[in-house]
Amino acid sequence: MSDIQAVNNSPSDEIDLVELVKTLWQGKLAIAVCTVVFTVSAIIYALTAQQWWTSKAVITTGQYQNTADIRSQITNLYAVINNPSKINGILSSDTLLNDYITEFNAFDNKKAFIENNEIMKQYADEAKITDENKASFITRWAERISASQPDKKNQPDVYQLSFEATSSKLAHDLLVAYSDDISNKVRNDLIDELDAKISYHQQILQANKISLEANAKQQLANELIKTNYALDMAKSADVTKPLADMNNGELFQIELGTEALAEKSKVLKKN
Repeated sequence: MSDIQAVNNSPSDEIDLVELVKTLWQGKLAIAVCTVVFTVSAIIYALTAQQWWTSKAVITTGQYQNTADIRSQITNLYAVINNPSKINGILSSDTLLNDYITEFNAFDNKKAFIENNEIMKQYADEAKITDENKASFITRWAERISASQPDKKNQPDVYQLSFEATSSKLAHDLLVAYSDDISNKVRNDLIDELDAKISYHQQILQANKISLEANAKQQLANELIKTNYALDMAKSADVTKPLADMNNGELFQIELGTEALAEKSKVLKKN
């Protein structure tokens, strides 16, 4: 007996193509109207929708000579600092690039630029920005500013800067203006950091100077006391001229004689 069973399809399981065609034909007018409406709407939207343009620039690590001017201005700092690698670390190309990208993507910097740039102020005026929608306006524009790595694996030191605006010229102008602002901020932060290190080492050197001066004054005072004692002893011993055969290692150098000791005392008192 065969295991194969025949399956009979009932008429209700089949799609009635004839009825489907009749239904579509009856609704041809509604379909045509919908098609026309959506097509016209799409055309109108394409013609009236705001176009956005993106201006892009590429940035990478700088060369040693790019920081040569700053290095020449802090030559004296290299002479007194205990660990020059700290300064070299601040001025390294990788550090400066990372600082630039961090500042470029920082929301606070974007916010400050959007609030203060003249072109962005015009956008705000056209959008009739109020206190209620100001935050939303800033957030939307901040999202149009970015710095990213197109090829992080093969070119880890290459970043792409971008700025979106309503025209190619405005996008270019805004990218240039924002990039300049970030460059100035990174440079000012670098100068502030170097000034802080210079100020710190100046304080250290000043403290060392005060300590050395105090030690020198104390040594002079001690030497003057010893000289005066030796002068008194030489007078008591009636030693007026230097004695060649006495031991120079004595605490009180009476062998110099009263004349020499008196002159030495005068010199020490002047200092």
